[in-house]
Amino acid sequence: MRFRAVEHQVAFAAFVLAVAIFAYSHQAFAAVAGGLSLGVGEEYNDNIFFSNEKNHKNESDFITHLVPTFTFSYAPFGSTAPTLNASLSTSGEIYANHSDLNNFGKNIEGNIGYTYRATPRLNLHFADNFSREGTTRTIGLEAFAPPVQLPATPTQVAPVGSFITMPTFQDAGGLLTKGSNIANYAYLGASYLYAPNLTFSGAYGNSYSNTGGVGEVWNNVGFRGVYNWRRDHNLYAGYTVSIITSNAHGRKGGNSQGNDIIHNIDIGDDYFSGFKIQLDPTWTISASGGIGINTSGNGPGLGGNSNLTMIKVWEKATLNLAVRRGFTGSYGISTGPSLTTTISSGFGARLTQDLAAYLGTEYSIFETNDGDFKVFRAAAGVQYWVTRWLSSQFWYAYRFRDAGNNSNNTAIASSGRVSGNAVVLTAAVYFDTYPNFRLSRGGARSLYPQMGAPLYMGSESQQPSRPGPAPAPSPSIQ
Repeated sequence: MRFRAVEHQVAFAAFVLAVAIFAYSHQAFAAVAGGLSLGVGEEYNDNIFFSNEKNHKNESDFITHLVPTFTFSYAPFGSTAPTLNASLSTSGEIYANHSDLNNFGKNIEGNIGYTYRATPRLNLHFADNFSREGTTRTIGLEAFAPPVQLPATPTQVAPVGSFITMPTFQDAGGLLTKGSNIANYAYLGASYLYAPNLTFSGAYGNSYSNTGGVGEVWNNVGFRGVYNWRRDHNLYAGYTVSIITSNAHGRKGGNSQGNDIIHNIDIGDDYFSGFKIQLDPTWTISASGGIGINTSGNGPGLGGNSNLTMIKVWEKATLNLAVRRGFTGSYGISTGPSLTTTISSGFGARLTQDLAAYLGTEYSIFETNDGDFKVFRAAAGVQYWVTRWLSSQFWYAYRFRDAGNNSNNTAIASSGRVSGNAVVLTAAVYFDTYPNFRLSRGGARSLYPQMGAPLYMGSESQQPSRPGPAPAPSPSIQ
């Protein structure tokens, strides 16, 4: 009951904030824009429950998807980019062979991102990502939404008005658990330019998930200092404390709820290389190392806290690779947190003016006191813009989970190995809804975010463009 109350409180708080910002935008007589897309697609999925349980094993079906998505943007007077972006999408599913699963509204995703420049030296950024998933594990209209998500390096500030991607350990929950899943990630961060070469930042993050009946709440508070040692080097050091509340302890014979406290320390360097070849690419490399200390006695007690991110940019293509290791949640499979290693990569290329190709992979290893489990996801596809207001996509996705010999009496769907394939063909029509209702004139057509060097700590006029997600719904492999 406590987690049900938290769930409603989180949703209500996000709604109130969105309404308040919307009201403020009208009072400020600033630029406001609304959009709508209507998507339709056909998916073949050979394991719609992503389970090897006897009553659900390898059940396949053809699914018709209907997905409306509403978007909202706000830019204050004189701004060249929206400082507020919001989106809300839901889906209808029609199953060819499982009519009892037909639904509309069981799968929902909402995003909001807002940036406020309090002073020339102080920036504030708020973001919230909410998702709800039904009992099946279909792909939907997009195996992962283009452009391929670029990993953020520790010294980056969030792009103006951008969304924050759901943490991997929350986003992968649907492949580990059964039943409906609810997840919400809220973020509030601030960065202050103390001196031309020294910046301090702080952030609070709240992660809530209820996967298969097991609830987890993460509260994270962290601080970081970044020193621009040389033009191509941003040295940094940070500390974050995480307080985890979970009702999984009672399922393992302990208290009905329990708290785990983790201290994370990291030190590293963002390095930008001006290495040039024929197509004039750039490299962005970020590396850090540190330790994570779990003081609760549940789960691993000490673990490496490391991060390696590499981004390469050509004129018409991008490539990224990220390796991360640190403490995450364990979905109730263990009484404590998991020490998790995630390796991800993404590639995108503009083949013609209207045709782009994408490839993304992600592999995670969760290490807990009650057993280890692994998740792998990959997707490849093409996107073609027929006109400025009509796009089509074709995707192939593969998903794999190895839960080893973990017990089946928690939220996990089943022990052992599970895999699934899906093929999706989609089309989407885009509309401008405010201030004028009409077919879109190309606002949704951005295939790539702007990329370049990581954040420099000098004056704003000296800052080059930096990698980061465009202000659009956060892409993630499903």
